[in-house]
Amino acid sequence: LGAIAAVDPGIISIEAVEDYLREKTKQEHRAQAAREAYDATLHRIKVVASGEGIDWPHEIPVLPKWQEFEEGGVVVPAVKRGFELGPRGQNRNDAFKRGTTKTHRPVVRFDLCIKCTLCWLDCPDECFDPTDDGLYDVNYEVCVGCHKCAAVCPVPECIVMVDELKFADNTSPWEAHKLNPLEYIKWAEDKKGLDRISYPHVTGTGYEVTEGKTVPPKTAPTAQT
Repeated sequence: LGAIAAVDPGIISIEAVEDYLREKTKQEHRAQAAREAYDATLHRIKVVASGEGIDWPHEIPVLPKWQEFEEGGVVVPAVKRGFELGPRGQNRNDAFKRGTTKTHRPVVRFDLCIKCTLCWLDCPDECFDPTDDGLYDVNYEVCVGCHKCAAVCPVPECIVMVDELKFADNTSPWEAHKLNPLEYIKWAEDKKGLDRISYPHVTGTGYEVTEGKTVPPKTAPTAQT
């Protein structure tokens, strides 16, 4: 600390160093040692004037300007504007799919959905695609399994987080629901099982496993506006 005060007193002064050491250690010899290091460093400091110092035989690097590209640079296409209803209708960066990072994925019971839009609004990765029937498909290629959609969904058992190892692909759950609603419900309940995993708002404190239930098919009510 004494040497630092000698090199750049703007960072800390030698007086501040001495006061700190006396207060924290109650040992005068530590403050004295800092003063000695300060004095010794002052005697060794040499200011290098213009024209002094070593020769620099190497080429001085020149950074490219903002409108220039380095040789071999790659231009990433921009994400196009607009979206279409249905699976993968929202425009996303195809070069930045983080779906492989998740350990859980949301399984949605579309027949229970009240179309409140909370999953779509709160998803930080925008993985929910609006559909023409007012539901929200899940794009598992961009879902990171953050559990937020399951946490904000007001309908019990509508969105449940399930172990990612139970799935073999990222096919659209909404398309499966439209193709055969009853078969999809059977598939969803089989994947869900009865374990319900949730994380507390304070991260790093573990997770909670509770027991869920199997919900029979139900006609979804219309959301109130």
